[in-house]
Amino acid sequence: MSEYTFKGQKEGEHVVLLLRRHWLTHLKPLLFTFVVFIVPLIAWFIIVTKLFTGIPGEVIWIAALVWFLLGAFFFVYNWLDWYLDIYLVTNQRVIDITQNGLFHRTVGATSLDNVQDVIYEIDGIIPTILNYGNVIIHTAGPTGDIIFEEVAHPQDVQEKIMVEVECFKDANCDTPATPEDLLVMMMDHERKKIEASETPKLPPQTTAK
Repeated sequence: MSEYTFKGQKEGEHVVLLLRRHWLTHLKPLLFTFVVFIVPLIAWFIIVTKLFTGIPGEVIWIAALVWFLLGAFFFVYNWLDWYLDIYLVTNQRVIDITQNGLFHRTVGATSLDNVQDVIYEIDGIIPTILNYGNVIIHTAGPTGDIIFEEVAHPQDVQEKIMVEVECFKDANCDTPATPEDLLVMMMDHERKKIEASETPKLPPQTTAK
């Protein structure tokens, strides 16, 4: 059982699964940042200091710092976008928290009772090798289908969600009558029949003409 808590958590609700997109999806912006910002920065710094010695050192350092800060901001922005996108499965609900930019968050949730089917898909060579893909949760709720995108071990996630769905529905359905309950009901019914048959019937009243 996870100790993770979140805003809007209900009484008796605990987190079963906390998922994010696969780490490889976070590696892409890191590599992009390195190629676009760090490599040109190193090359530019070497060229300027070697060929353009007349440029004041302060200007070179300030320009390099500005360019580096842009790259750092881009990296942090993408890291937060990855880190704050969270998929939760609790013992009561399925929750999709999506961070859109720095100041916009979208939260979709549905009760496990609304889950109709769960499927997963793995598309591509790298996802197949690293075993990550999408888990698609078909629901009857107003939020529609919920998709856990590019999560690790999607088959295991699918199975765990289905287990939680079955447990939730079993716990919230009407408890079936036991043999003892049926026996008590039958005896009570027979007792009422006997009492009704032993009750003396009054003769019909006649009206004098």
